[in-house]
This record gives sequence, structure tokens and C-alpha cells, in this order.
Amino acid sequence: MSQAFTGGGYIQQIVQGEVSEFMKGTRAVAAPPVDLALRLRFNPTLAQSWFGSVMEIINNVTMLSIVLTGAALIREREHGTIEHLLVMPVTPRDKGEQGLVDGTRRAARLRLRASRDDPR
Repeated sequence: MSQAFTGGGYIQQIVQGEVSEFMKGTRAVAAPPVDLALRLRFNPTLAQSWFGSVMEIINNVTMLSIVLTGAALIREREHGTIEHLLVMPVTPRDKGEQGLVDGTRRAARLRLRASRDDPR
């Protein structure tokens, strides 16, 4: 089934439920099918400020990744090399592996440089 048929079924259920409640004159409160047990281990007071900063960091990282991807695509288009990128046989996995290798090399170089400069 497509989403349109699913949505139509939901609307039909909602309308039938509202009509039957109107005809009965009362709104029956159904018992939930499961009993929820809330566990408040890491945030016992349910302070929203604890999660606000984490959500903002996630939002900022997401937005930054979208903007940087768009900027790189625009730069390639301005240089006229976007067609070249489209025909390159490089998969996202290849790019990720290359980034991992480069990061490991840089970290090793920094570690080596820091050990040489160690005054001990």
C-alpha cells in the first residue's frame, strides 16, 4: 500500500471514532495496552537543560555538515570540475578510509614530534 492509502485509513479511523463518541455523548478513556515504567537514572529531576546543550551540539554538527557539503559542491561547480567528480570511481567508503589513514598519519607525526620536544 502507498502512503496515501495508509493516510486515508488513519483519517477514516479518526473520523469514525469522533462520530461514535459524539453519538454516545461521552468520551471513553481506554486503558493503555502496556504499562510504562519510567527509569530516571541519569536525569532524575528531568531537567531539560541537561539535554538542551547536547541537542544543540547535534543540530550544529548536522547543519555544518550540510553547509560544508553544499559549499564544496558549489566550489567544484565554479571551477568547472563537477563533471570530473561525477565520473570518478571513488565511493564514500573510499573517501572515509582515506580520511582515517590521513588522520592516523597526522596523529602519529604529532606524537613523534611531541616525544622529541619532551624536556624529560
